[in-house]
Amino acid sequence: MLLKLVDGEQVVVRTRAHHRALLPAVINLLVTIGLMSFLLGYVSRPTQPPFIEHYRHILVFLIWAAGLISLAFGSLKPALVWLNRFTYLTTERVVQKNLIGAAQATVVPLALLSQAELRISSMQGMSGAGDLLLIH
Repeated sequence: MLLKLVDGEQVVVRTRAHHRALLPAVINLLVTIGLMSFLLGYVSRPTQPPFIEHYRHILVFLIWAAGLISLAFGSLKPALVWLNRFTYLTTERVVQKNLIGAAQATVVPLALLSQAELRISSMQGMSGAGDLLLIH
């Protein structure tokens, strides 16, 4: 994916959100798999009442359907959004652009920025990461 530059403009940094942004998606993945495993094991026990044994196939279908919907919207969608979006810092502007989808990039000229702050928590400091806050 190429970024169209004006004359004399150069890309300083091409980056994306930190991989910590995927933490809620990973937690959703683990919780969903754990909950689905528990519920499928519970419903499949041979000591269930006759009513549950009779409708076991419907319950298994509902558990799988709910689990797959949770995985699709809670894990897969955030991961694809994270993979899709890039942020470019050039000598003239800051640009957020998607590989697929939204044709219009979000552009903020550097001349409009009133303040830039770098925030580094203790955990970020150990890994050399940080958050750059741009106020315009």
